[in-house]
Amino acid sequence: LARETDPLTRNKLEVLSKLGDASGPITRPRIRLAYQLTPQRVVGEKQAAGVAFTVTCSDDAVEIPAGLVLTSIGYRGKAIRGLPF
Repeated sequence: LARETDPLTRNKLEVLSKLGDASGPITRPRIRLAYQLTPQRVVGEKQAAGVAFTVTCSDDAVEIPAGLVLTSIGYRGKAIRGLPF
């Protein structure tokens, strides 16, 4: 991570590297990255309460509680040395 020359990319990588740290209290805000799920709808009346998904390649459904929903479709990725891209 320290060798990345772009300061913005280096900062993002440092933040992501700390996401898995479980040493903090459960009550603090956290980010959950979920894979193999296809979003179907945001659940909630006047604000987001969760997201309903179908599991990729199956008919199973799952709902993940969420107070904030962010999209990330269409952003250009950047290769990280040593990882397949």
